[in-house]
Amino acid sequence: MVPLRVVSEELGAKVSWNQADKQITVKKDELVLQLYINKTKAFVNGDSYLLETAPLLVKGNTLIPVRFVSENLGLKVIWDKSTRSVSLIDTGEVAVSESLPDKASSPSPADDGITGNLPVVHRIERSEDGLKIAAEGGSIKPEVSGLSDPERLVIDIPGATLDQMMNGENMVQNGEIPVEDSYINKIRYNLFQGNPSGVRITVDLKQKVQYNLLEIQELGEWTLQLSPMDTGTKQYRVVLDAGHGGTDPGNTSVGGRFEKEFNLDIVLKLAKVLEEDPNISVFLTRQDDTAVKRADRATFANNLKADIFISIHGNSYTRQSASGTETYYTRDDSKELADVLHRHIVPATGFIDRKVRNSNFQVTRETVMPAVLCEIGFMSNPQEEQVMWDEQFQLRVAEAIAAGIKEYLQVP
Repeated sequence: MVPLRVVSEELGAKVSWNQADKQITVKKDELVLQLYINKTKAFVNGDSYLLETAPLLVKGNTLIPVRFVSENLGLKVIWDKSTRSVSLIDTGEVAVSESLPDKASSPSPADDGITGNLPVVHRIERSEDGLKIAAEGGSIKPEVSGLSDPERLVIDIPGATLDQMMNGENMVQNGEIPVEDSYINKIRYNLFQGNPSGVRITVDLKQKVQYNLLEIQELGEWTLQLSPMDTGTKQYRVVLDAGHGGTDPGNTSVGGRFEKEFNLDIVLKLAKVLEEDPNISVFLTRQDDTAVKRADRATFANNLKADIFISIHGNSYTRQSASGTETYYTRDDSKELADVLHRHIVPATGFIDRKVRNSNFQVTRETVMPAVLCEIGFMSNPQEEQVMWDEQFQLRVAEAIAAGIKEYLQVP
């Protein structure tokens, strides 16, 4: 991932930005590239392609997958694995690539249909045993690579093509298979035609996993078995919920800012602190300004079989003098978690201690694991509101919540 303008503007391309759609458009001569922040689908002169990694917006800088944009702008991309360096060479040619960093192939979109006598991949599905890949018409040899940031497995099947009715649906050159389980977010597949042609399957993961690829030769099937990463200790699943989001802004502070922004700021900082602990797997109900129904937040945690659920909020009241920190629980099995977290949060905020309270919030009622809702401070209070948007305050609170989580889970 590299800053967009470093590549595009050095080659004389023009870059434009559409804030509403979070769309990046790169134009050079007759070539038009369109990419979207946090989306893996991109377009080249109107044709769609699936990226390995979605473009990101980090501290005002737009980061894009170097190979996809560079090769479309006429650069040859060379990855040196030994030095972990990328060389970009201006060849004047145009090619579309979605290769991994350590692969040199430059596939282009495949024609619909089967070519030659290639093995045909006709089924990709999640099963109880793992991820099943079935083919006919020849031997396939899948190659599996594990990638991080984000976690994913990439399965390359060189010399293969896709069935015209793959998984019982009309075949396209790329697509997605939705999956709901504790390991996988979704499965993506691409058909490439080149020398050699091939199929790529990308498994977007929710956590690091161990994997093992098994062949059932007589059935023409391969099974990618998935299991939790063995850390030698218990792995805890923590769901963090940034309250509100999207069309639901939550409370509005006296300074005109939205609660949904504060909640997400705390959660992202908290997630970063927790992710440093190998015994804790962190899952977020939302990672950006997205509207998520309260029932869906509880369902998300329940489906994950999470160990604890923590919802972050900013408080508000009609009187600006209202102040302090509160922690809520609904069920009795959540009170211990609420007590521990509250004991850590109050000193970190420096606000009045408004105690641990029992209430009937939907996200703490419908979750089946210990669940709490933390009201960090009052956005309607001018003094507290001013402090709550301070970066150091937010980091201090995030670290305090993390310490409370580790104490409750008895993680060293």
